Amino acid sequence: MDDDIKIYRAEDVDKENNLNSEDSANLFLFHKENGNINKTNEMGELLANCFLNTAKRFKDDEYYNQKLTLISFLMFDELATNIDDEILQKSVKGSFKKHLVSQDKDVSDIITDSVAYTLYIIEDRKRKGDMGRIYSELCGRTDDSELISEGNAIEQEYRSLFADIISTYTFKTV
Repeated sequence: MDDDIKIYRAEDVDKENNLNSEDSANLFLFHKENGNINKTNEMGELLANCFLNTAKRFKDDEYYNQKLTLISFLMFDELATNIDDEILQKSVKGSFKKHLVSQDKDVSDIITDSVAYTLYIIEDRKRKGDMGRIYSELCGRTDDSELISEGNAIEQEYRSLFADIISTYTFKTV
């Protein structure tokens, strides 16, 4: 088994934090005092609203759960790619989850599929831009070219959307 493969668990937090508790607390206070935390809360709420609108868009789709899981993976992946500061990433994720749970717990429950996340993480490490294959497998139709194309189109659309949303926010740096 490949040593660098990490299994995603919904309750997991990245354990590769090299900061001690005091440094983390000081950084958090810095971000709070300069308005960064307010911005992450706004971003998390905006992403949750965007996600809830997406859930409505696909409400009657045969592969509703699989689509929402893929889209949530893409959102979290874009956050990790576009926000270097771990405290800010965690703050956006926390705001997103809090808002999503308060607005629609059923949708929130769908996107905590750790098996699907693990498969997407492994595929993403191999090659970005080809989530369609995993999407097709999770839909129970392995190697279905139509579903693979659909999954890849979803990836392209939502990576772009989330990257655009994230890029509209600027944060003060330490």
